[in-house]
Amino acid sequence: MRRVFALTLLLGVSGTALAHDIAVWAEVVKGRVHVEAYFSDGSPVGDVPVEVANAEGKVLLSGHTNAKGVFDFAPPAKADLTISVSAGDGHTATAHVKAEDLKNAEK
Repeated sequence: MRRVFALTLLLGVSGTALAHDIAVWAEVVKGRVHVEAYFSDGSPVGDVPVEVANAEGKVLLSGHTNAKGVFDFAPPAKADLTISVSAGDGHTATAHVKAEDLKNAEK
């Protein structure tokens, strides 16, 4: 009985310790969108899927972050964009870029 309790306790603690939240931010730089994704401990979220969708949810572009958690792209449309990064196991974060920011970046 003690072994079952110890194993349950160990699995519960290790699952919590191994879980990481992720954060994503995006900014417009010289007409391109620069995205960075990090785990809560500051390490980059590398080589994971990224989707760029419009306000209606239609995916306009997809790709992967590089080893440093970076994804750069030319905006596929001058529209409000939602950038989603998925690190698996339900760890997903989003960032938003406004159409206005994309239009202002051209000036």
